[in-house]
Parts: sequence; C-alpha cells; structure tokens
Amino acid sequence: MPKTQIVTDKAKPVAAYSTGWKVSGGSLIFLAGQVAIDPDGAFVGKGDIEAQTRQIFENLKAALEAGGATLADIVQLNMFMTDREEFPAAMGVRKTFLFEPHPASTLLFVSGLANPDWKIEIDVVAFVEDN
Repeated sequence: MPKTQIVTDKAKPVAAYSTGWKVSGGSLIFLAGQVAIDPDGAFVGKGDIEAQTRQIFENLKAALEAGGATLADIVQLNMFMTDREEFPAAMGVRKTFLFEPHPASTLLFVSGLANPDWKIEIDVVAFVEDN
C-alpha cells in the first residue's frame, strides 16, 4: 500500500491530526507557506481569521490541483498563527476542508509573519501515487 497511516497506542493524537504517514511508490509535493492572497494578488480578510484561513485553503487546493493532487492527499500540514485566541476559529474553517484520515500536523504560535496583517500561514506536503 503506497500510503499508510501510522497508528500507535504510545503516541495518540490529541486533536484532528494523524501521528504520521508512511508513503512509497509515488511523488511528494511540497507547497510553500500560503497566506490569504487571492488569485488577483489582493489580501483577503484583514482582521478576520476565518476569511484568511478560508482563502489559504482555497490557495492550497488550487496549488495541489496544479500538481495533480487534492486536499485529501496532504500528509503533513504546518500552521503558523499569531494569536492563540483565534485557534478555534481557524480550526473551524480547517474542518470544512480536511477530513479523516487527517494529515500529520504541527501548530506553532509565532510573534509575527512577513506581513503584520497576516494572522495565519500554512504549508503542506502531499503524496500522490504513481500511475
């Protein structure tokens, strides 16, 4: 099987993520960190974590499709956020885009991103099987 979820009783996830994935017989797609910039280059959602998160997932979806993958092919997701209080709202949006089995995931709270209006940035690794 080219993509196998890693499950162990000794390292259980505490939220909507997987401990890890073992992949073989395919290709990995590495996406750079995505921020809330629409296809026209305009910033989306100033002061609105939900709008920013939604735009980021739309960007991830489009970039993955360009690489022959879908959101369901994500095996690793890293979220960088500037405000711990906004985590539940961002996760609410994330749950509308990602479903079980969830990717392995890391969440970091940082003091700032490249633009002070950006509240969140997400990068991913996806896996697609060879045809």
